[in-house]
Amino acid sequence: MNNSNTTEALLAISRLEGMSRRRFAQFVRQLKKQVLPANQHLTYLDLIDFGMRANLFSPMLPISFFMAGYQSAQQILELCSKAAIHMISPFDEIFPTCFQASDAPVLLFYQGELRCLGQRRMAVIGTRTPSASGKTFAHNMGRELAKRDICVISGLAKGCDTAAHLGCLENGGKTVAFLPASLTAVAPSSNQELANEIVKGGGCLISEYSPLEEMPRKHYYIARDRLQAMSAQALIVSEFDKNSGTVHTLRFAEKYKRPIITDHAIAASAPEIEDLLSKLKTDIRILAMAEIKIFLNNMRKN
Repeated sequence: MNNSNTTEALLAISRLEGMSRRRFAQFVRQLKKQVLPANQHLTYLDLIDFGMRANLFSPMLPISFFMAGYQSAQQILELCSKAAIHMISPFDEIFPTCFQASDAPVLLFYQGELRCLGQRRMAVIGTRTPSASGKTFAHNMGRELAKRDICVISGLAKGCDTAAHLGCLENGGKTVAFLPASLTAVAPSSNQELANEIVKGGGCLISEYSPLEEMPRKHYYIARDRLQAMSAQALIVSEFDKNSGTVHTLRFAEKYKRPIITDHAIAASAPEIEDLLSKLKTDIRILAMAEIKIFLNNMRKN
């Protein structure tokens, strides 16, 4: 595991008592505004000093407060090393450029080849409980994207996500799965073998959560949905309903102005699908399968 000193120091800051994700993101935003010499690595003490000068930490805090954060970070780094998990931050040169939004992640944990996020990429999403046709559509989209060397992004959930990942792998493509908890606790556990195959196939597993955060919480799933939409250049949606987590991903796609594509038959399969799509203020394309393939061909060329 080759982390920069700055990234490891940031991990320790993130583990300080009372350091919420929002507060940590604020800390990093302020840090990024500083003009730093090229390739300068910041230590934990540098970051503590910066936090005090920026009035983010009280100078009255005891040394034990900061030592606790350091010790927690060391525990995480040891667990990552044992599980072949890597960690990156925006201060690493290999941090994916697709994460540029105001709510972009600060620390990411990953297994596999991160560079597949540098190629053309599309998300394939949908319900965990699709009909046979909905599952087939997601699977076929995975295959079609792989055929065009377009990376398939999804969330490793049951149903449409699984179908898309499998379709991609079957055609020799690269696929990225964003997880709602630690990479040491694949959710659902029934997809552990699929997760392994994604990594073996040159793809990547990515999470915002350390090995100490193995139990997924409801807001972890929503945060995962945001990363799928943020990292994709466009989204293909299979079946879903108004209570599906897919709706969160679509709303993030609207926020990031990502095109959303689906098939006429999928849109017609349930009145609420077309209704929900019509309310999104982004580029919505309900196409015939032949038209979807043309869209994918054009994306491959651009």
